[in-house]
Amino acid sequence: MRKRGFWIVGFLVLLAAGCGRKPPGPSVIWTPEAPRPGDTLTIHFRGTFETPPLLVLQRFTPRDGVELILQEMNPGPSGAAAAVPLPENTALVSFKIEVGNRTYDQEGLGYAVVVMQDSTTPMPTAHRWLGKLWEGGDLRPELEPSPEKAIQEYQEELRYHPEDPLARVWLWRLQNEMLGRTVPSTRQRAAVQALLESKKLSPEALHVSAFFYWKMAGETGRAADLTLRLLQEFPDYGYGPSFALDLAQDLSDKKLQKRLLSAVAKGWPDTWEGGKAEYRLARLWEKEGQTLKAVQAYQRAISRYPHPDAYSRLARLLADQRKVAQALAVIQKAEKAIPAQGFYDREYPFF
Repeated sequence: MRKRGFWIVGFLVLLAAGCGRKPPGPSVIWTPEAPRPGDTLTIHFRGTFETPPLLVLQRFTPRDGVELILQEMNPGPSGAAAAVPLPENTALVSFKIEVGNRTYDQEGLGYAVVVMQDSTTPMPTAHRWLGKLWEGGDLRPELEPSPEKAIQEYQEELRYHPEDPLARVWLWRLQNEMLGRTVPSTRQRAAVQALLESKKLSPEALHVSAFFYWKMAGETGRAADLTLRLLQEFPDYGYGPSFALDLAQDLSDKKLQKRLLSAVAKGWPDTWEGGKAEYRLARLWEKEGQTLKAVQAYQRAISRYPHPDAYSRLARLLADQRKVAQALAVIQKAEKAIPAQGFYDREYPFF
């Protein structure tokens, strides 16, 4: 009888513990776990919400750069889901989910999904992009950078794709920084020069060389010349315009800065990059007191780059010229053009 009573008491204790257990918290899963180009990636959020969750996703490609996708997830019985097609050139997907004022991601990196070329080999540039994410910077400004993890990802990229010059030069830069080396080695310079002297010059070779002279050798003039050459000779290379914008922002030579920005504005007039180049040119014209040029550049910029600052500066310049009706029209246009959830600058697409 005593033994039977012991089992009854034990059962009641376990039952009480089960009743007091908290329900499982929200979770994020995706299928397939190791997608391939051409697949549809289905992302599931399991949890409760008052308004449908917002999926904020970046799609990384070998040559076309980064695409930002904002998509409201579809509510279901146990949460919400979103389906995202992966074009053939997709290398990596990174996403976060916004639910009300809360964000679900992993360590500030986002949920990273490596796209596979086959059952054992990741797509080219997948691990290079992961390394870039671990560096933080523009792509992840609120992430605690981890040079060690970035180095591991660059080494992983070179293990699968040893011909990737960008992974190699980004690896060199981090290794030099960790060693306290302020100038590139003779071997590194020779390797970059060999890229430039190759019989079949590729856009990657120009990109890598410009990056090398800018970030590692500190020769910004030479970097700018190589970047202008990249824009002129390889206009279809996806990274060219965004790289030129980044370099231009770091130049102290205003004439050279304007040459780069003008090249992007004229070469890519109907793109986000072209709009941002116009915005940067407008800022330069405004600082120099060339109001007419600034107004014209802001007007060209806002149709492709709806940054609140572009609208406010344009409205102020028009108001200063006593063109009040035009200034009010700009303000009204801004209220419609800037998304309700806030302006997502692709330079800082996650935060």
